[in-house]
Amino acid sequence: MKEQIHKELAALQQELSTLAERAKQIESAKEIAINSAKSGQELQKKYEEQLIEIKNMTGQFQLLSQRSLGLVERIDKINFPERLDKIDASIVTITSGLQFVQQKLENTNRGIKDEFKEARREIANHGETSIGHMKTIKIILIILGIINLLVMIFK
Repeated sequence: MKEQIHKELAALQQELSTLAERAKQIESAKEIAINSAKSGQELQKKYEEQLIEIKNMTGQFQLLSQRSLGLVERIDKINFPERLDKIDASIVTITSGLQFVQQKLENTNRGIKDEFKEARREIANHGETSIGHMKTIKIILIILGIINLLVMIFK
């Protein structure tokens, strides 16, 4: 009987060793489950943060899209060919006006030069210089200088 008890105790000891091993495995699995749950919670928290950030970015994107559409509509309303044609017509008109004024200034300049030459001849022919004539010549010279300056400016 002792031998039987001994066999039974040996078998029981083996079962207890197996049970202890299984208990360690269960404890290890429990720790793994707890760590997995913690990781899952952290992952869920990060996911929620990312979701909030995505919602914010989506809102910003929608606002930017609306503004972009408004800008595109505004640009589409501008009739560039018509506006450029008007600007071109204005430039042509201004150029024609400038050419007309330039021609008039050149004609006036020639007339003043001719008058100046005539006045010089008369003064040379008479041989007399008077203060009145000198003032007239000075005025004519000033006007001629101004006209020459204007002609040079408009060329």
